[in-house]
Amino acid sequence: MPRARPRHRARLREAPAAVETPAAKRDPVRVNRIALDFVRSVMPAAPMDFTSAAAAKVRELLADEGDEALKLRAYIHGGGCAGFQYGFEFDDLQNEDDVAILTDGATLLVDPLSLQYLAGASVDYVESLTGAQFVIRNPNAKTTCGCGTIE
Repeated sequence: MPRARPRHRARLREAPAAVETPAAKRDPVRVNRIALDFVRSVMPAAPMDFTSAAAAKVRELLADEGDEALKLRAYIHGGGCAGFQYGFEFDDLQNEDDVAILTDGATLLVDPLSLQYLAGASVDYVESLTGAQFVIRNPNAKTTCGCGTIE
């Protein structure tokens, strides 16, 4: 006579409550929150390093601008010869799902989608003979090129 399957196995095969439905996957805000929750669960309190040199330059630029409420936003976007390109801009709005990293009175904002690629990276400000710029040093980037793109 065949043995009956234990009921607990049937329960394990049921979809857990956290599984996303197709409708939820189409909601970009929900998807971003899920990504942010994941990144926060596997990363330390500050998922990126925002150096003192970068923070000092941000404070200097904000003083020149006359708007201390602005924050530096780091992001990635498609394009470039290696697949992604880094970008920086000043932003006066902080979205609910943005990660804010505060260093020496300056704030760096990163959206959840970009944070997936920038987690563990360092944002620095470098002055050299060729010029001065904000730089992202990303240990997760497989390849880079001189135009500021990553893969």
